[in-house]
Amino acid sequence: MHLATQKLWTKDFLIISLVNLFLTLIFFLLMVTIGVHAVSAYGASTSEAGFPLVHPLRARARHGTVEHGDRHDCRASHPSGP
Repeated sequence: MHLATQKLWTKDFLIISLVNLFLTLIFFLLMVTIGVHAVSAYGASTSEAGFPLVHPLRARARHGTVEHGDRHDCRASHPSGP
């Protein structure tokens, strides 16, 4: 059996990887600076300014996993059906 070889580093792969890198970088830079801006511009306390940092991380940790029991159950509860 002969397997066809395909390139990994294609033009599309590089473009998608760079876009993903820049979006991730922008997200993390925004998350770091939003607390400082909230304290200086709005007079928020440090705990209020830190809330936008903690909430997405908590939500990701809570809902970020795929395994919620049997795969069949997850697909059956999806609106598109099994």
